[in-house]
Amino acid sequence: MDELSEYELQRLEHIRRNHEMLVRLGLVDPTPAAPQQKAPRKPRTKLPPVPPESLRRSSRVRDLKPEYTKETIDQFGDDLDRQAARRSPAKKRPRPEEEDADEAALRREIDASTVAFLTEAREAMSRYLTSADGAAPATADAWREEAPPYKFARVPPPASAL
Repeated sequence: MDELSEYELQRLEHIRRNHEMLVRLGLVDPTPAAPQQKAPRKPRTKLPPVPPESLRRSSRVRDLKPEYTKETIDQFGDDLDRQAARRSPAKKRPRPEEEDADEAALRREIDASTVAFLTEAREAMSRYLTSADGAAPATADAWREEAPPYKFARVPPPASAL
């Protein structure tokens, strides 16, 4: 083997330690498997050259006369334009009717329970969040005064902080 660099030696040592650990755990055989030899490559068989007649060539290169059609360029695609113009515009979906009384009552109940949950969560948070002097600020302005100033040199402060 050629002389290995320090990194390669550390890598081989790490592989050896990992293998020992796997042997102790009973996950692999104690003898490391010898690297399998790759099967020798089979030489590629050369494909016979493609005869020139089967290659795609332009009519001009093959010395063929052009095929003229009666269609003019001005009419090309006009049929598609006419078909698109004949199509009716997309129909609008009808608006859903007003909610049933049951659905409206259910929605009001969900809204009420959500508001109650958020109110309880706010009260719980205010019990645990206190300022440096021990009292939680009661207003948003009081929280802003307590917060440290915005100090990022490369990032401008948000518009609300100005």
